[in-house]
Amino acid sequence: MLVMAAVDAATIAVMELRHLRYFVALAEESSFTRAARKMHVTQSTLSHQIRQIEDEIGQRLFDRIGKRVVITDAGTALLPNATRALREVDEGLRLIQTAPDPLAGALRIGATHTFNIKLIPDCLAAFLDKHPAMSVVVREMFASEVVRAVEAGEIDLGITYDPQRRGELDFEALYIEEMVLAVAAAHPLAKR
Repeated sequence: MLVMAAVDAATIAVMELRHLRYFVALAEESSFTRAARKMHVTQSTLSHQIRQIEDEIGQRLFDRIGKRVVITDAGTALLPNATRALREVDEGLRLIQTAPDPLAGALRIGATHTFNIKLIPDCLAAFLDKHPAMSVVVREMFASEVVRAVEAGEIDLGITYDPQRRGELDFEALYIEEMVLAVAAAHPLAKR
């Protein structure tokens, strides 16, 4: 990605975004070592990139005094514009990378204890990962209360065992659960 930076009326420099990021990091840290660490590059890479910028625009942006780095007047003049340009680019990238989620709002779920142990947490984790704008409230209820709460509009959906009373609601089986009785091998029911 390229950014145009005006140096003076006669010279226009074409600078890459990474150059601006390196420049801002060095201005903030006042140390090649800390700025290189912050940018996840070697110190020599950072130094080389800063030299490229300075050669391109024909002005020193930093004075190197021993291990100290001091921003020059030219660097001080460029810094607010470079910071603003990076902020604008980052904001634009954030906007296009986080497209609005078509699902937003609140979802109220009623479920029996059994479903709240594993099914609901696993499903909600996957759902909220895809739709972080949603707010979900889960109420634990007795099976008989779930249907009544949906009919009354107290919850948006219910997860319960197949109810006897179906009313005007739509039901869909999520899975068939097998229930077993575990007994000791010597127990009278063990052979059944």
